[in-house]
Amino acid sequence: MSNKQPNKGYQIWRRILLVLCLFIGIGAIGGCALAFVPAFSAFSGADEIVPVLQQAPLVGQYIDSLVIPGFALMILVLIPQGIASILLLRKHPRQIHAGIIAGALLVACEIGELVLIPNPLSWIFLALGVIQISAGIMYFRMRA
Repeated sequence: MSNKQPNKGYQIWRRILLVLCLFIGIGAIGGCALAFVPAFSAFSGADEIVPVLQQAPLVGQYIDSLVIPGFALMILVLIPQGIASILLLRKHPRQIHAGIIAGALLVACEIGELVLIPNPLSWIFLALGVIQISAGIMYFRMRA
């Protein structure tokens, strides 16, 4: 019989993953508000990005407002981050998978955004997505 104690370091990675999911999810709520509520987008100047989006290859012809990018943000970032946050808070058996998948979707979304409209905020969220995936992998490895 082994006297080896179980590794409790995984709790730190779980907390990091949870904080990232919550932070990114809350940021996505703000982004969706800018996209869906005209008063917010006019006040913040976000509506000035529409002419830039209209020049984007492949998708520019379909964009006349921020509604389509808002739905993309909601589907690719807000919903997965929200689901991962809930699963992490409830300590669900699939919490790690949800966190890693949410991070991967964020990375994919940000790579697409960098191709269409390069900006510093996209680089920040791309880095957060990579950190989120890394935290999920570390949580998985230390928990095993």
